[in-house]
Amino acid sequence: MKSIEHLLKGITGNVYKYTLTLKDLKNKTVIDIPCGDGRMSAVFKELGATVESYDLNSRNNDYIDHEHKFADMNERLPIDSNHAAIILCQEGIEHLQDQFFIFSEFNRILKKGGILILTTPSISNLRSKLAYLFMETENFKRLPYNEIDALWRVDRTSNKPKIYFGHLFLITCSKLFTISKINGFRLREQILTKISPSSFFWCILFYPLILLSNAISYLKYLKDNKLRTDVKDNIMRETFLMNINYKTLISKHTFWILEKNMSISETINSLSSFVEEVSKETKSNREVR
Repeated sequence: MKSIEHLLKGITGNVYKYTLTLKDLKNKTVIDIPCGDGRMSAVFKELGATVESYDLNSRNNDYIDHEHKFADMNERLPIDSNHAAIILCQEGIEHLQDQFFIFSEFNRILKKGGILILTTPSISNLRSKLAYLFMETENFKRLPYNEIDALWRVDRTSNKPKIYFGHLFLITCSKLFTISKINGFRLREQILTKISPSSFFWCILFYPLILLSNAISYLKYLKDNKLRTDVKDNIMRETFLMNINYKTLISKHTFWILEKNMSISETINSLSSFVEEVSKETKSNREVR
């Protein structure tokens, strides 16, 4: 197993530093997916965790002394339900066309109270937002993804070829937040990663306007929405705070710590009850009119 001293670089360095703050990892099951070359699997194992490493690729793992297992994140994962205390998904979801599905799988695999350590390239920072405004791409240095850039790999070993993509499905913080909430997760912590210099500059210049525009939308909701509930108020407040958070606006990567606080069935039941309640109030108000 190779040395891991060089880990303190890029987003892996951020994840490494966070991992060192975790306490009592001894004998806790950690799922590392996609594990890549296995460097973070090695870190967790060194800290006493029981590590299971999964990846789509069959390449050699340079940093772990056990073989990783095959797993396709587009399909049901070969892992038992309520199995893990921690899942690390570093730079993986941006390759998936069905991100909702993988979050439901993460919920299934995690024990209640377990955490999902998630990173993905950010398109919610100001550099990416301005690049989308002028070029419909997340980076001024490149044109939008085309069919050649987007296609990463085609597996023809089965009757129906499987297509695997590059960074075609980059996701905004607001959409990621919604998908995670529907799948029973709460955002425990948002961690600042490497700062985009141009995003930092634009943030200094435009932050008053960003704050004002989001505040106007939020206040308009509070004033005009006649079907307000505590649940909906909390959702709108969280969305407002996410949009104006400097970590959202200047980080090169989205780095979140998510906690499983409900099962999928509990989440669906809770949301269904809320939707039914709103529908009843809407119908009642129409009858009064």
